[in-house]
Amino acid sequence: MNNYLKQIPYSIAQYIMYALIGFGLAFQLCVIIGLIPHKYVWGGRLENQEQMVAFELISMSNLLLLFILIQVHGRTKYANLKKVATLLLWIFAGIFALNTLGNLFAISSLETLLFTPITVVASILCGRIALGK
Repeated sequence: MNNYLKQIPYSIAQYIMYALIGFGLAFQLCVIIGLIPHKYVWGGRLENQEQMVAFELISMSNLLLLFILIQVHGRTKYANLKKVATLLLWIFAGIFALNTLGNLFAISSLETLLFTPITVVASILCGRIALGK
């Protein structure tokens, strides 16, 4: 599997992930400010505004952490820091894979149709970045 992932150029994987992170942050912000109803996120299972804000802020924090990890992984000269970033990128790859399964069973068809392919791509790209240059 590593050979298949390595066919994706490292820098391309980074740039696509940056775009997905930007899209994700913009989407989460649109949910928080009410442009997108919260019934379309979190499997359609959020019950009130307070839950939505809390969950969206967690999502945005995770996306910012992922952005930092990609930066650290690509730029650091410290071996131990790179190992930690690599491990966390693999964890993110797994989380995106599990999220893909969750999206398949979401109440909202929008979430299933739009976010299932995005989380599949994000999982693959996090794995590719974790493999390094």
